Amino acid sequence: MSSQKKLLGTASQFNVYWDSTAGQAVIQPGVAYTGNKEAEPTAEVTKEFTPEQQALAEDFVSMVEEYNVIINKINENAELLGDEELVNAMNELTEAINKADEYFTSPESLTPEVMSAL
Repeated sequence: MSSQKKLLGTASQFNVYWDSTAGQAVIQPGVAYTGNKEAEPTAEVTKEFTPEQQALAEDFVSMVEEYNVIINKINENAELLGDEELVNAMNELTEAINKADEYFTSPESLTPEVMSAL
């Protein structure tokens, strides 16, 4: 019997899409990432994200997507999944990414200090 663990994926807490009418990226907090306008927000947004916050969110989404590709490749490789140290390290990284993702739920949480740390 195998005691292999699977790596955890990340779960984005916001949607980002390009609004061609407005000519800018739009961030929708409180919904899963789809990359399309169709996602319905579950939380009311009272303040808009700044262009700098939007750019950081777009970079973060790209990083998460690339990370999830790596996670999927590792999950498909039994030998790598057998490496407990690797799996534990990757799961810790996933937890850190999910924690960082929480900063993108509102413009108020993306303070200059948080943005420079990310």
